[in-house]
Amino acid sequence: MSLIKYTSNNIFKNQNLRILISSFINLIFKMLLVFIIIDVFNANPEKSYIYILILILAFSFSVI
Repeated sequence: MSLIKYTSNNIFKNQNLRILISSFINLIFKMLLVFIIIDVFNANPEKSYIYILILILAFSFSVI
């Protein structure tokens, strides 16, 4: 019983919340990047998938 209470109290600590928000923002930016490349620039996903993956990988390791 005390383990459940301890775990539930520590889930939403300030550091965990920052990690959660940062991960969510990172996911949104990746989805927007793919949307912009495919829909706005009219890129063919079958031919340009490697460039999309490289851009997403580069974005993942960049500091915002």
